[in-house]
Amino acid sequence: MGSIQTIYKLEKWVKESEGKSKINEDDIIYKMIIGYYDDSIISGNICEFISKENYERLMKKEYTYKVFPYSVQKILIFDKQGNVVSLVKNKPDDEYSPSQKEYIRRLKM
Repeated sequence: MGSIQTIYKLEKWVKESEGKSKINEDDIIYKMIIGYYDDSIISGNICEFISKENYERLMKKEYTYKVFPYSVQKILIFDKQGNVVSLVKNKPDDEYSPSQKEYIRRLKM
């Protein structure tokens, strides 16, 4: 039996910790609990790192997001023009799954 993964709605995300970015000294990074996984052996929280600014823009609805619970990167965020925004500023997001790549391709059509 496989793992069951659930990603919470944005309003339910919980900031687990925060710290200064090692990539961009002006950036604060949050470690957010964004969901939960459960399988027959172990269960726990699903976490992602996200820049404080990007999280705030999501909360203000300036950015949108799409959930991919079974991908390495569980969420993708988008600006108003539909461009993918890195979760952490100045860190390239290049671990897209085939379904994420297809979603991005269709979004650009």
